[in-house]
Parts: sequence; C-alpha cells; structure tokens
Amino acid sequence: MAESLRPSFPSLNKIGGALLCGCCKMLSMPAPRRLVLPPAGFPHWLPEGDPPGGLLYLAWGRRRFGQHPIESTLHDGWIYVAVRSGSPRILLGKTSRLLKAGEIALIGPDAVCGWSDRRGGTADMLVWVWRHPPEQGKDLDRRHVWSGRVTAESLELLTRLHALSRREIKLPDGLSARFLGLVQAQIDVIFLRAERGRQPDLATCESRLRLASEWMLRHLDLRDPLRGLADYMGVSSVTLQRWYRSSTGRTPRQAFLEVKLAEAKRRLATRGTSVKQVALELGYRHPGDFSRAYKKQFGHPPRTDNPPAK
Repeated sequence: MAESLRPSFPSLNKIGGALLCGCCKMLSMPAPRRLVLPPAGFPHWLPEGDPPGGLLYLAWGRRRFGQHPIESTLHDGWIYVAVRSGSPRILLGKTSRLLKAGEIALIGPDAVCGWSDRRGGTADMLVWVWRHPPEQGKDLDRRHVWSGRVTAESLELLTRLHALSRREIKLPDGLSARFLGLVQAQIDVIFLRAERGRQPDLATCESRLRLASEWMLRHLDLRDPLRGLADYMGVSSVTLQRWYRSSTGRTPRQAFLEVKLAEAKRRLATRGTSVKQVALELGYRHPGDFSRAYKKQFGHPPRTDNPPAK
C-alpha cells in the first residue's frame, strides 16, 4: 500500500456520498478538546501511563446515547468507529448523520463530534482512539470525517481486532506497541478497502463457491473432499452441505466429481496421456472406477476423448 489515503477519501469541503461534513468553523464558539467518558457500567479503557502503540482509548459494547448523549468536542486522537447494531447519530457541528449497523467512521482530532440517539435507542459499537493518523494518510486534514459501509466479514474482522486490542492492553509488555501498531494497520486496510469498494465478502454465495472451486482444483487427487473443504472454508460439514444444496442443488461431493471429471476430460485430450495415467493422477485406485464415473458423466467412455499417441 504505497499510495496515500489523502486522494482516496473525499475533501471535507465536498458534501455528497458517504461524506460527513463537520468542522470547527461551523461553531460560533471553540469546542473543548477532551474525551467524554461513558457512564459507569459501560465498558471502556484508558491508559494509565504512556499509551502503548499510540492507543489512547477503547470502548465497546452497548451504548444508550438517547439517554446518555455525548457532547460535541474535539479530541486528542483519530477516532475509528464501527457500528455492530443500532443507529446512533453522530453530531458534527450544525449537522448530523445516522450511522447504521455495518457502517464505520473515521474522525480526525480537529473535527467536532458528539453522539446522540433516539429515545430508548441502543447501539452496539466498537471504538478506538489512536494518537497516530492512518498509516498511509499522514497528510490528512485533522478535521477529516468520513463514513462508509463494510461487509459482514469485514465487520467480524474488526470485532476480532478490537478483542485483540483489549487482550493486549490487559498485560502490556515491550512488544505491545509493535502489536498494536499492526492492529491499527489492519484496521486502516479495512477502512481503505471500504472506501474503495474493494472488500472480500465470504457471506455471498458467489464468493463461497468461487473459493470452494479453487480449492477443489488444487486437490483433485482426493477421493473425498468434504472434511478438507469444510476445514478450508472454516465451517462444519453440515453447513457446507447446506451451502451447496441451497446455492446449486447439489452436494459438495457431486460438485467435486464434476470438477474432477471436467479436468479429466481436459487432460485426456492431450496426446500421449493414457486413461490409466489420468485416473491415477485424479485419485482413482482403479481405472475401471474412473471409466464408469466418466461414462456416467459424459455418456461415453474416456477412451473416446483420448486421441492415440503418434
């Protein structure tokens, strides 16, 4: 990632798309620069001494901004927010905007912001405040405010990164600064991909099937792919079966057999390749088993598609 975030995120002077417009000049009086803590009982963390890795603040879990609003202030660091559920309202000077579940926001230190919500509203949020700007955006305007949407997979990754941040600050050591710096770098990548609309999303059927097909092509010598494929996709065998039946009407084994036999047909077309050789390469113990499966799939024996060697 050699390019800067600066040209990627819109300018604060432009209103449109996912941009949040907020800056100090919209207020008649200078806003205070301080961190407003949540009420007792709402989880958060502040460093006791020098912040490890430049991490100034963490907050997580449910917030009731309708009951306990956060006044608009400036901050000492860059605020990263991810909304897991609910629709809190971010206050930016004389304007505001709802952040819905699955949305993220990046707020610069000199952007005046606060939080509110509808009466009785509850939001589940992840918050980091970092001393340093995004790794590839050191020239960003400190009044910079941006929001965007992430995929379910990216939101889950942000959840895990927040959990790792909380775990690290419990028992910090000489490597904590490096660890947390790597965490911020990963968050930066997620935010940048969201801004560019280039996010991997394994929640879509198309993405799952593409990854599964790629795995199958790399493991054509297996006799039964179910367990290995389920492990690769990070799901149970039952879930994998359900994915395939709902998306294709076939089982993973049926899909694997089709991929294997299609590859067999391609290899058989190469002169000098024997039916027995292809059968053994594709994991069949006996060429006869391969020939029966091939004929069932294509309606003729494999030798029909195997030109004789010159």
